[in-house]
Amino acid sequence: MDGTVSTGISSQNIGFVPGHSIDGKIAILSHGGQSKSPARKHPILFFHGATVPTQFTSEYKIDGVSWMDWNAKEGWASFGFDLPGYGRSDGYRPSTGAVDPRKYGSSETLMTDIDNCVNHVLKECGCDQLHVVAISRGAIPAGYYASKFPGKIRSLTFHAPITHKNGVDPAIIEELLGSPEVPKVANFGLSAMDRFHLLESDRPDGTTTNLEPSFITDWPRNYGAALAGSSSPELSAEDRKIDTPIGFAVDIFDAWHGKYFDPAAITMPVLIVRGDWDRFLTPATETQELFERIASAEKYYLQMPKSTHSILFERSRYRMYRAVSDFQANFD
Repeated sequence: MDGTVSTGISSQNIGFVPGHSIDGKIAILSHGGQSKSPARKHPILFFHGATVPTQFTSEYKIDGVSWMDWNAKEGWASFGFDLPGYGRSDGYRPSTGAVDPRKYGSSETLMTDIDNCVNHVLKECGCDQLHVVAISRGAIPAGYYASKFPGKIRSLTFHAPITHKNGVDPAIIEELLGSPEVPKVANFGLSAMDRFHLLESDRPDGTTTNLEPSFITDWPRNYGAALAGSSSPELSAEDRKIDTPIGFAVDIFDAWHGKYFDPAAITMPVLIVRGDWDRFLTPATETQELFERIASAEKYYLQMPKSTHSILFERSRYRMYRAVSDFQANFD
């Protein structure tokens, strides 16, 4: 791999694999390989969520430590990849006018891209299986992939997964996407500050945020500065729109209208992690239904108190890190 990035705990390297759904390359971050413990036989691969790449989820440092950093201290080799059009990966060809949004990053188009990333990690580590951690919308492509290639997945952790619903109020879709249907566009624009407000407001009325203070202060500015580009120079970086492929919206729309991966095809050990304040994206009823429908004989459900859809950014994250690591170690 090339492109070494310095951290305070262990080495990070950025490598690339050929894209399938794009004419370009997909970026894969490697973290912790030099400090890997012999007791940790299989690596961890992170799937990021909607609109936000690995750099600002599992790789993002809060008070100097990211989830990947913490894993490295525990002896795990961790990897994370950016889906096409996200972060350090190449994007889709520019388009104008109405397009088929499914062709721009929906899960059904990503299986070969994901498999290329998985095979790259397995080759790097000299093993035949890995642990997957899928964050939010990342649960949907991860679920489809685990259904199609179960032999490559040692364990599967769903962190606040977008769940299946049999319909949703069109007004909710319109509030999120600007229209009651998925727009026929290639990209969806959302500023770092607007994305932060979605994270911060996702809790019951009358409660106080559990996001770390340094995250509140730094994340929107860092995210905007890294990815917002130079358009709309009259705006601050955190207020400029960041474009991501519209495929995430296709996946969520489908999930909320009955189209979802088949939980009965998930046979490897599974852990679902949910915050008990997560009322809409990972609601209790639908999450319990997902848990019950998963076919695995080894499945576990952890509900974190006073936590939202964004546990990895909250004060409770270290307890979550430990629970996920212990689960993975049990099946390593």
